[in-house]
Amino acid sequence: MYLPQKDVSPGEVWTFAMDTWVSGSASAPAVAMQVDWYSASSSYLGHTEGAPVPVAASSAEQWTRVAGDFTVPAGAARANVTAQLTAPAGMTWRATACDYRPISAGSNPPAETGTAAGIFGWGTPLPESDEFNYGSATAPAAPDASKWNSAGTGPNTCYAGHNGNGLRCEANTRVVGTYARMTGEANGETGWLGSKREQKYGRWEVRARSQATGAASSRQYHPVLITWPSNDEWPEGAEYDFLENSAPGEDCAGAFLHYPNHQPKTQEHAEKCGVDLTQWHNFGFEWTSQGLKGYIDGVQWFSYNGDCIQCAPGPMNLTIQLDNFFGSNLQPAVFDIDWARVYAL
Repeated sequence: MYLPQKDVSPGEVWTFAMDTWVSGSASAPAVAMQVDWYSASSSYLGHTEGAPVPVAASSAEQWTRVAGDFTVPAGAARANVTAQLTAPAGMTWRATACDYRPISAGSNPPAETGTAAGIFGWGTPLPESDEFNYGSATAPAAPDASKWNSAGTGPNTCYAGHNGNGLRCEANTRVVGTYARMTGEANGETGWLGSKREQKYGRWEVRARSQATGAASSRQYHPVLITWPSNDEWPEGAEYDFLENSAPGEDCAGAFLHYPNHQPKTQEHAEKCGVDLTQWHNFGFEWTSQGLKGYIDGVQWFSYNGDCIQCAPGPMNLTIQLDNFFGSNLQPAVFDIDWARVYAL
């Protein structure tokens, strides 16, 4: 599918996006943005492919935003913006609302570019958001108590960890000047944070990275970003893990979206490879009455709305977890949070 052309300059970074609707019999169609590059004299220079975005095949009108970030190569003066559908023959494919946004005039985008909030216009973050610009490396601070619930019942206290494994401890999450650091220790003690903002439907975006800090072990911590039912009723209240990995610093991002009461099945699983989780990335999540969508650096990587997966019955809140699945003798690790932002729908 061909979209309007765009005049460009080498080194610029652009987000090219469109809304798409696919209907037909395919079970898992995917759409990717793609750009063909041309010189000022109309010589073809090559092309760049964006990541495929899963889209639902629906006979009823259903639009999904597909986007990709593209850096203009040397010598290019024009971008022929296209999109490619991966699906069997006989599908019906529609597109509308083309959207071209500049990210950066240089070859390297600034640190916080590629946010879903910026690309899709989520508005102003709510007061419960936190930039974590307090404390210091020499004088770490506890997370802002007006925004966060911490592990334990007070300073330097703990309670049982995930499924009773190890302990979640208040002292294992500290703000060190420009980000919050959650530390998982070899003895199984780790951190946890829960946002005090509860809402039914909303948007969340977290800039995060993770890495192991000790000797290799098969017992590794799980970094998790999740919306959890505020009344703690589970599985009735659903659970949307929009980032969940079996080890810090993996090269593929994972997500597990749990159905309310685990009906008609337990969950959906999404995976996007080529994402170095040791580096900073922006993980966005949108929960509406129409469905669930996930974003990495402003690019949608999952969308689910079948079997009422989005029908969590009550409000949810963001939690940030470095989960212990094994008890003790774990590989030490850290989960860093540059900022965590909450948006009203």
